[in-house]
Amino acid sequence: MAFARPYRTDLLPIQPTTQCAGLVPLWMHMEGGSPFQAAPGQALAKVLAGFARLGLKPVVANELEFYLLDPS
Repeated sequence: MAFARPYRTDLLPIQPTTQCAGLVPLWMHMEGGSPFQAAPGQALAKVLAGFARLGLKPVVANELEFYLLDPS
């Protein structure tokens, strides 16, 4: 059986919203305390640890592409 444990002590705001709302980030663990490997956050942490062992830091760069077309 798995359980969730928050990894921050504060709420993250949810924007935009008209209601008072917050997000609680969670880590999933097994009963014995070991990481729940099927959780996306655990999978990402494992990948990041692999990069760190190699002395690398992954970087994300977004490129917005669009085309302007003449309708005639």
